Amino acid sequence: MRLRYLYVLLTTCLLAAGLSAQVTITSFTQTGSLPANDDDHSNAIDLGFSINFGGNTFSQTYVSNNGYITFDSGSGDYSPSLLNADYTGLPIIAAFFSDVDTRSPNTGTVTWGTGLVDGLAAFAVKWDQVGEYSASDHPKSSNSFAIVLVSRTDIGTGNFDVYFNYGSMNWDHGASNEFGAVAGFHSGATGSPVYYQVPGSGTVGAFVDGGPNSLFTSSNSNANGVLTFVFRNGGFENIAEITTVPEPSTYALFGLGLAVVGYTMFRRRR
Repeated sequence: MRLRYLYVLLTTCLLAAGLSAQVTITSFTQTGSLPANDDDHSNAIDLGFSINFGGNTFSQTYVSNNGYITFDSGSGDYSPSLLNADYTGLPIIAAFFSDVDTRSPNTGTVTWGTGLVDGLAAFAVKWDQVGEYSASDHPKSSNSFAIVLVSRTDIGTGNFDVYFNYGSMNWDHGASNEFGAVAGFHSGATGSPVYYQVPGSGTVGAFVDGGPNSLFTSSNSNANGVLTFVFRNGGFENIAEITTVPEPSTYALFGLGLAVVGYTMFRRRR
């Protein structure tokens, strides 16, 4: 009986290693994209709804090639800034603020569009297998991630949710190898700003697959590679702690250990 239990647990661990959750957007329509570039940004883009971000209302955003969206105006800034109390700049929501370069024909580009999440209006931006400066096209040097804004006017004017979705992340430095990518948001206010910075921001090697703050395996909502932020009445609610689950290889090693333990116990019983 004990061996059978260990076998079931082993199977469950191996199956779990292959699971990866993403925010599902239905009725999605792509409405724009950035051409292959280095440090470019879009013109103003209609969200399809209005959000109250730090006390200011926005119905348009600007998409930067470098892993973030801004409000009021666009930005091509490629040198990551820490999104803490000392930040001075445009209102920003950044899934992966770093020096993205999409000029290589072997990497993807940046696209955006509108759709629905659980029947609620949504706006999404996807950085699909983007490379790092300068035009890196090594097959293992690309990152995939997305920002999804979801209107929550069902519970209050201007309320919204933000999701950061992450696929495999293979690089995370910025303009130099001495400073890592940054993730989080900041309302841009200097008085009482609304901001949050994802742990590991600014540290080279923290966000990559296998890193101490791996984005691909991080979660604050029990969904691998998904970070969730809730904005209500201009501010944001306290979020659950962001944790990093083991990589699939770790699950496999754990499962192998269980199998060895189970086999040993079986032999002892016999």
